[in-house]
Amino acid sequence: MVGLKEQEKRLFDKWQTIPGLKRFCKDGVVDHEEWESTNQKVIFLLKETNGSLISLPNFLTNLSDENIKNFGSTWFNIARWSYGIQHIHEEINWPVLNGFRAKF
Repeated sequence: MVGLKEQEKRLFDKWQTIPGLKRFCKDGVVDHEEWESTNQKVIFLLKETNGSLISLPNFLTNLSDENIKNFGSTWFNIARWSYGIQHIHEEINWPVLNGFRAKF
């Protein structure tokens, strides 16, 4: 059985051969082990990358202060939404989560 990571790679390789395709940004699961181990699977479908051609999983895995300054607001929102969904039945201290963003 082919794993999700290999399925993503095959799909992206196929898409990159589409005639006339000028730009392609790889996305997908950021942490495959975490994805497989969790009961709740949450995906976010975003419209565009604002011209960036980076690999989104690599970007999110290797965050730096510079990346966060330039691209972080979207990912901080998604992180907060993910946390909220995964902890829906708990009391969440949103000011603490929002304060984390202020450090950058």
